[in-house]
Amino acid sequence: MRVFTPILLVASACLAGCSRAEILPPLPDRPALETALRAAESKLAQFREVDAPRRLAEAELGVREAHNLFEDAEDEMRQLEEMYRENEVAEKTRDIVLKRGHNKVEQLKQRLALKQLELKALRDFELPRERDALEQGVATCHASLGR
Repeated sequence: MRVFTPILLVASACLAGCSRAEILPPLPDRPALETALRAAESKLAQFREVDAPRRLAEAELGVREAHNLFEDAEDEMRQLEEMYRENEVAEKTRDIVLKRGHNKVEQLKQRLALKQLELKALRDFELPRERDALEQGVATCHASLGR
């Protein structure tokens, strides 16, 4: 299926002897365009003032929480290793406790890395892409209104 731009459609219509109105759909009326502009401006303002800052703050908090959990697990692991080094505890119990501690540290290390990647993706790609799309919507409405 071919997609034609409006210019190609009008050119084809001229060659075929048809009018532009017979080929292209009618343009929205001014009140509808003004309503669309207000909606687009409102969405952009909400994005800039509320959504983007909130999402960034949540992502940054997630990174801080993951970092704190990771550091706590590392501290706990060091304490367990020191405790079991100084006391003579059954070897199997020591091995189980240390294995769980090492697993927890490794999982939290991976969780922290993922949270950092999510924050970077949000800050560097997702939010700018959403902002650009919203700004384009506002610009399109202004262009349609001749502003």
